Amino acid sequence: MSPSSCPDAESTADSVRLPSPKRAPRLARATAAFGFVAVFANSCGVGVGPLSYTEVPYAAALTAPVQAEVVATTTPLETEATTETAAPSARPTVPSADLSSSNAINGAALDAYLPDTVETTDPRLLLRPAENRAGAAVIAAQADDDISYVAPVGEVSAHFVVGDVGHRVKVLAVDPFNFRPLTPDVTAQAPAVWERLIAGDVLVRHDIAHEFGLELGGVYPLKTDDGGVVNVRIGALASNGAPPYADVIVNWTVADRLGDSDVDLLLLSVKPKRSLTRTARELRSEIGAEVEVREAASQQTAQMSGSSRSFEAFAYTDLGDGMIVIDPAWVQRNIVLVDLKGLGRTRVHRLMAPQLLAAIDEVEAAGLLSHFDPSQFAGGWVPRHIDWSPTRPLSMHAWGLAVDINSRDNCLRCNPKMDMQIVNIFEKWGFTWGGRWSRPDGMHFELSTLVTPT
Repeated sequence: MSPSSCPDAESTADSVRLPSPKRAPRLARATAAFGFVAVFANSCGVGVGPLSYTEVPYAAALTAPVQAEVVATTTPLETEATTETAAPSARPTVPSADLSSSNAINGAALDAYLPDTVETTDPRLLLRPAENRAGAAVIAAQADDDISYVAPVGEVSAHFVVGDVGHRVKVLAVDPFNFRPLTPDVTAQAPAVWERLIAGDVLVRHDIAHEFGLELGGVYPLKTDDGGVVNVRIGALASNGAPPYADVIVNWTVADRLGDSDVDLLLLSVKPKRSLTRTARELRSEIGAEVEVREAASQQTAQMSGSSRSFEAFAYTDLGDGMIVIDPAWVQRNIVLVDLKGLGRTRVHRLMAPQLLAAIDEVEAAGLLSHFDPSQFAGGWVPRHIDWSPTRPLSMHAWGLAVDINSRDNCLRCNPKMDMQIVNIFEKWGFTWGGRWSRPDGMHFELSTLVTPT
C-alpha cells in the first residue's frame, strides 16, 4: 500500500487494515495503516517503507557486533539480561512531530514517538474477525464502551532456516507503537527493543532462540508456507506476552514482504470492573466473530530446598518463554550489585556475595586473575528457567546463586577449559562447578554451601 492510498483512520471500509487504537497516537493519513516502518534495510541496501526511501548500508546490519546484554529495568552495567538487543544497524527514523506532513522524516523525533516508559495494559480478549471483516471489527471494537485498547495483529505461519534445518515458528505481525503496551513490563520499558523492531529487525522469544540456535544479531531466512522468503535479522530476544502471543514478532513491512499482511486477530483490553465473559458474549453477538478470553498469568512461589531458612522464598510470574518476573520487593531485599575483579560488575544474591568476593580475592592472590576474560563473563542473576526452557525447573541464576565465567571457552556440553586451580578455590568457598556434571557446564559455578569468610 502506498502512502497516498492509506485509508483514513475513521474509514469504515473492510479494507481498513489498522485504524488508530484507543490510547495510541492518531497518525496522519499517510501513516494511518499501522504497518508503517520508516526505515527497513533490504538485500539491495535500500531502505524501504511507506513513508520514504532512505539509503541504509545493509552490510552493517549483517556485520554489526552484538553489544553487551542490557538489563531493561535497571542500570546497563550488569551483563545478565531479561531483554537482549543487538547493536543497531542504523538509527530508525519516524515522521516529524508535525503529523499532518505525510512524508516528513526526522530522526530526532524518534524519542517523541518512543518514550523510555509506557503505560502497559493486559489484553484479556482475543477477537478473530470473520473473513474480510477485519476493518469493521476494528471499528466496532473501538466504539465499544467496555473496550479500553485495541491492537490489530496478523498471524503468519513460517519457519526459520538455520543451516539446512527448518524450524516451525508462529509469527505475529504488529505495529511496534501499538503493540508495545501489551507486552510484559520488562520488554515494554526497553526502548532499544522497539527501535530494533521499528527498524525492521525481528524479536524472538528467549526459549525459541536458544532451542534453535538463533544468534542475537544473526540473519536467517524466514519462509512462509505460501513460499514467501525474507532474510531477517534477530534484533532482540524478548518476552512478548505471558503467556507468549507468538514465537517471533515482526512489523507490518516485514509481513508485507512475506506476502501476508492481513489482520487475523484483535487483542483487546477491557476497562476495569467490566465483565470479561459478558463483554466477550456481546462482541460475539455484535460483530459475529470468535472471541476468546485469555487466561491471566498466574503468580507462583519458588522455595529453596535444603537450607530454605537461609534463602527467602519469592513470588514470580512465569512469562512462558523461559523467563520469569520476580517480586520486585524480594529483588530489592536479596539481590545486590558486586564488582568482581577481572570480570566486571554483576548482580548476585546477598548471601552469596561474600563467598564470591572471597573466592575472587583468593584467585587474585594465587596470581590466576589473568585467566579470567571479562568479555566472556555471562553474569550472575538472571530470572529464568534452566536452559531458558519453560518446562524445566528454575535455574540457580534466578536466585542469584550462580555465575558464568569464561562462557565461550567453557560452553555447555563442551570439554571444560577452566583452570583447575580456580575450580579448587571456588569449591573451597562453597561452590559447585558445572564442569564435573555428566552434561558439562564448565562456565558455571553455583553456591552449594554457606561458608563464613574469616
